[in-house]
Amino acid sequence: REMLSELARALADVDGNFLKDFQTTGFNARLWELYLHAFLYEQRFSNNREFNRPDFCGEKDGFAVGIEAVTANPTEGATFPDPENARELRVLREELMPIKFGRSLTTKLKKRYWELPHMKGMPFVLAIHDFCGSDSMTWSAPAIEEYLFGLRASWHKDENGKLHVVENPITEHRWGKRGISSGFFNQADAEHISAVLFSNSATLAKFNRMGKLAGFGSPDVRMIRVGARHDFDPNATEPIPFTADVEPGKYAESWTEGIRIFHNPRALLPIPPGVFEDCAHYFLDDGVRRAALPDGFIHFSKT
Repeated sequence: REMLSELARALADVDGNFLKDFQTTGFNARLWELYLHAFLYEQRFSNNREFNRPDFCGEKDGFAVGIEAVTANPTEGATFPDPENARELRVLREELMPIKFGRSLTTKLKKRYWELPHMKGMPFVLAIHDFCGSDSMTWSAPAIEEYLFGLRASWHKDENGKLHVVENPITEHRWGKRGISSGFFNQADAEHISAVLFSNSATLAKFNRMGKLAGFGSPDVRMIRVGARHDFDPNATEPIPFTADVEPGKYAESWTEGIRIFHNPRALLPIPPGVFEDCAHYFLDDGVRRAALPDGFIHFSKT
């Protein structure tokens, strides 16, 4: 009840546009904000509603952070391509999606939120979600990591089955006549971005599952979640498929599940990983990407 009350209060946003946008052309963006509100509440952040920029000014145990929500959206008037095979999926992931993510993030970067008086000395995070296509969020996650760090890994296994990974720099991403330089964290002024928060979970399926677990809806509705969990074997190259029956008392899920924090190696104001608990954290260490993933980390799913 307390969570629902907080979510209801979130609708009374300071810029006064939430209800209008939620019911018209801004549904995805406002759904993402609602999800972030639930996530920050679960993470025990208080939210200062005095300011309307950025979207969230949160504080937890004396640590303050500003967070601006941003979405990657389909191009108006164009149909987002649906990959029909592995080759098409790879090209979309390596070329088109970084452009979609990059343009949205760069637009927010140019707004220079860190110069606002109430943001002085406060770490700043851009929180982005993919809404480009009906199923794009099930496969686009690797694109954001490669674009942010400007690196793509190649790998092989030796005769003993040991995995060897090499990081390869990326210079640009190109789709038709459109192109963008890779490495968002290397851009001018990007040092003011402490981290990029990403999730592919702010979907109606997520809210349906969480609602069912909270006891809402018809008991005759059955939800089956299928997807892939991370394989923590250091020599694994594929995730582990799973199927779960979303049934209260037998299944557990949190708002935090699926949240990824990409830490900027050039950040002027770094964020301690412990601030955002039970999230997946990604770092660049001497030119090599490192990840600290929570147990049972889910890469993608459908319900």
